[in-house]
Amino acid sequence: MAEPLPPWRREMALDRAEFLRCLPHALAGRPWQASGDGFVVDTAGGRVLIRLGPTGERRIAGLRLPSTPVELDFGACSADAAHALLRDFARGFQRGGG
Repeated sequence: MAEPLPPWRREMALDRAEFLRCLPHALAGRPWQASGDGFVVDTAGGRVLIRLGPTGERRIAGLRLPSTPVELDFGACSADAAHALLRDFARGFQRGGG
């Protein structure tokens, strides 16, 4: 049996409300539900837990941005399902730029 993927951890420049607004698109139709301080996502290859830490603030000169720690814990999720979820998750939270 393959080794489980390590948790994916990032500081995301958004607050909880913005995260919730983007989450359905980022999960690309996968079923999910709120659970405590995070969410449980069902994939074809297993369950993934998403945990949100407390929103803080990142300052760059005079600019203030929200900063929320986000962790995706793949547990016993298959590597293929985990990679597919990460791909969609990254696209769902991608911001436009020049």
